Amino acid sequence: SGFSIYDWVIRAAVVAVLLQLLIYDLQRRIDSSLVDHLKQEYCEQGLFTSEEYFKKSGFILLKGFVSEEGLEDFLADADTIDESVRYVCGASELQPDECVLDEEALWNRFHFVMSNVSELFQGWKASGITTKLKLDRWGDVRVMGSEYISINAWPYPWSMLKGSWEYVMGGPYFPDVISSLKGHLTMAANIPFYSGYHGWHVDGDGAGGSRFHKLFIMIWKDGHGSDPRDHSNLVLVPNHFWNEVENLRVERAKAFPIFTAIFGSAKVLFRESDSSEMLGCTVRMDPGDALFFRENVAHRTQNMDSSRLSIIMDVQ
Repeated sequence: SGFSIYDWVIRAAVVAVLLQLLIYDLQRRIDSSLVDHLKQEYCEQGLFTSEEYFKKSGFILLKGFVSEEGLEDFLADADTIDESVRYVCGASELQPDECVLDEEALWNRFHFVMSNVSELFQGWKASGITTKLKLDRWGDVRVMGSEYISINAWPYPWSMLKGSWEYVMGGPYFPDVISSLKGHLTMAANIPFYSGYHGWHVDGDGAGGSRFHKLFIMIWKDGHGSDPRDHSNLVLVPNHFWNEVENLRVERAKAFPIFTAIFGSAKVLFRESDSSEMLGCTVRMDPGDALFFRENVAHRTQNMDSSRLSIIMDVQ
């Protein structure tokens, strides 16, 4: 018996889907190769401490910004927070009051560190960086408040329970109630169901004019047998990467006109869901290091393989 029209439609649909998957996979491989070339040039750790790089990327790594004495002061302060509460410090859905410090509390408890922060901002103003990056678009650059952030990397044998569930922290694909539930279970049982991961996001409410730049300070890390420097850092997309990607689109369209005609417009070099992941640079940090980034820099948690305590300051 011959095929009916329905059979042909079904077969054509299956072939179309398989072809689309094949094209998408091939496109991703080519895109990844192009981006890897960019990242070799722009994701070198040595660049992150450069003020020239800061002007392009929107972030800068400040090595050894906080002294050992300053770190001890932060740890002593954090130790006053009950352990079950400290586990969920940084949880946007239920941030405990104990984890939050306003500007006055920061100056009272960590005057020396805050003085260094103030000197840093004054230096940027004098050198023109503040104006260049429009850091003062909402007023004089100053710390407005802060919060402690914890990541809880379970050591063996608890590490056997680690998995993708840790990364379900609410957001566009999962409701915030999941994160909230994990946080409440953590505080009730004193077991870190809430592990501290945050996916790709940009801080603040730009439309409301309430965005804050961020100063992220690494206070403590424990690698549980591995090098803590390589884990539980931040991954950021340098702002100038987006322009570089646009240049790649144009170059590829010119170099591969047939490929572009087959696979689509040069304007779809990356799918939206892949862009940040493909372009992100991991900034490795040690305790005492600080990372400043503008309010418009996309970032996420690297992983949760090292336990860590940090403090992130809201900078106007």
